[in-house]
Amino acid sequence: MKKTIAILLVAVLAVSSVFAGFSGKATVGLGYNWETKNYGFSNGTGFDVDVDLTTAEADKVAEGDIYAGIKATMSVKVANKSTKDGQMDHGSNFWNNITKTQSPNNGYALGLFLDVAEAYVAGENWKVAITGTQGATSYAKSFTTHKEAIKDVFGNKTGDEKDVADDVTGSFALNKAPGVTVVVAGFKGSVGFNGSNEKGKEFFNYNAFLETPEFSVDGLTVQAAVGASRNVDPDPENDKFHDFALNTSAKVGYATDALSVAVAADYDAVKYLKDNDTIYSLFDASAKVAFAPVTVDAYYGLNGILAKNLEDNKTLAHTLSAQVATDLAAFDLPVKLTVWGKDILNTMDYGAKAEVTIDVIKLSVNGGYVIDPVLLKKLYNENLGKYYIGADVEYTNDLFTAKAGVGFNSYVAKGLENAAQLTLSASVESSAIIPGATLKLAYGKAKNAQNLLKDQKTVDITAEGLLKPFDQNLGKVEATCTIKF
Repeated sequence: MKKTIAILLVAVLAVSSVFAGFSGKATVGLGYNWETKNYGFSNGTGFDVDVDLTTAEADKVAEGDIYAGIKATMSVKVANKSTKDGQMDHGSNFWNNITKTQSPNNGYALGLFLDVAEAYVAGENWKVAITGTQGATSYAKSFTTHKEAIKDVFGNKTGDEKDVADDVTGSFALNKAPGVTVVVAGFKGSVGFNGSNEKGKEFFNYNAFLETPEFSVDGLTVQAAVGASRNVDPDPENDKFHDFALNTSAKVGYATDALSVAVAADYDAVKYLKDNDTIYSLFDASAKVAFAPVTVDAYYGLNGILAKNLEDNKTLAHTLSAQVATDLAAFDLPVKLTVWGKDILNTMDYGAKAEVTIDVIKLSVNGGYVIDPVLLKKLYNENLGKYYIGADVEYTNDLFTAKAGVGFNSYVAKGLENAAQLTLSASVESSAIIPGATLKLAYGKAKNAQNLLKDQKTVDITAEGLLKPFDQNLGKVEATCTIKF
């Protein structure tokens, strides 16, 4: 009897842990879509699954002045799996199911995950990791961002996106040749190589890397890294393989109670097998200075590979951006002001934004000018310019949150005399009126771009090289009730 009760208790705990990683929602909506002319009710369900069915850990450390250690994990997991564009991209999964109530781009998978976190030989103030060598470093990052797809636990790209800092040297990679990584007194270095003397298939690859610890003296910090590698392959046309690659990085910082300065730079060079003696260089540098209430950001990047391929427009290989922001809260003014020039040599995005917060009301206004130096040169050999202005307001109280936004774009270029866009969005949302349910009434864009104006032209180009007509698109309005668990 006691044994039976114990088994039941274990089963209850297991089921409870499973459902701790299981959530979902059901939604009913009623609305009208001016884009598709569809109207009426809609129903939908969605599930978020991220459940560790079981996890085993191994952590073994020997004793002695010089000792060995290893740490590894194994887990069996059930989770959402993206099948974006119908592709099963990555993942150690062996089962997948797409339910009738789910989007065709989403299913579920059961996967086995094995990972050796570390394996090493160590002593006092030193360690030799035997799991591989180090990749390239990139210290300089821009304050500007771009969108990248978020991956699921199996490594597949999902339909969701995240903001990632622009970084000209960020994609540069050293060959992580088989070898070891050594850490001594904060210094990290790696060395590795492999090769073959087989006749007709001779090759030699290597990795060498060294990174200092962050030195700090009286508010001043310094750190640097350097690495080199070779990665050859019988196929000389593959860009992945290089005869030589060099990666260098350095950063300096200084901070006091009133001032902080951070400067970083990276320089990379690579010689591909297919390009004989051509050496491509990549360089970027970033600087951030904060002196309350002002913060200044600047970034410059040079992509030598892009410059080589763009003989007619080398400025596209250069990236230069700067931004000044000030927060007047220090003067008891609830105002934030930001002025920027992003990608000054190319898209020339000049703009400003003001944000005001007064009690439960948030208001922001932005405006500027940006050009696209590529698209319209195909038609008119001139840049496509766009003036833009917008405003957003948000009001929050205990019962509901209301938001509204308006935007206006005006294009300036030959052939675009009638190319303007007016957008509008508004919503009211409450989780307090009906406990356990979220009620929302929203108006805004549908699938395609919204435009409240008539008889406008888009900036899209048809196969014949002509501008497409920009039909009026009022978007959609919808009232929804969502219940989550």
